[in-house]
Amino acid sequence: MPEIFTTPTPPEKPIPYTSINLSFAEQEPDEQVLLILRKHFITNVSWIVNGIFFFILPPVIHIVFPDIQPFISFIPSRFLPVFLAIYYISIMLYMLTKLATWLYDVFIITQKRIVDIDFSDVIYHDVAITKVEEVEDVHYNHGGFLSSIFNFGNLFIQTQGNKANFEAYNIPNPSHAAQIIISLTGKGGKDD
Repeated sequence: MPEIFTTPTPPEKPIPYTSINLSFAEQEPDEQVLLILRKHFITNVSWIVNGIFFFILPPVIHIVFPDIQPFISFIPSRFLPVFLAIYYISIMLYMLTKLATWLYDVFIITQKRIVDIDFSDVIYHDVAITKVEEVEDVHYNHGGFLSSIFNFGNLFIQTQGNKANFEAYNIPNPSHAAQIIISLTGKGGKDD
């Protein structure tokens, strides 16, 4: 696993938001973490249910269909435990990969920068960083029944020029994150 988080450093000047006592690898000495976002936990339910379903599938098939042995007779009986071991290891690897992706795919907001760490695979992750001053527009959306019930949605941050835009999908309370970014940039959110 990549070393994204390190020991926190004490802040030099206070900021008007509650900071989080956590730091990340590229954090500057006077930078405070204001918000760490990752996908809402409810978005994990589908892969958790799939993993549990496929984990209990072989014993259920054996109980419900006790006479299934003739259908799998082409597999020698001494290889069946090997196939089952490979099957269960594959399920566990699938679930561990999904868990690691959820844990390490984070969106960090500090008083100076916005950091987007996309952990798309065990061996690949992408880190994008922009300064708060380079933010041009911030908006968010909710879409769907579950999103409305559990208050999660997408956050979109447009940056200056040809820099990449930042997107955080299925994060909890995207309106709160948008308000923090808008107040940090001083653009929008208030009538001047």
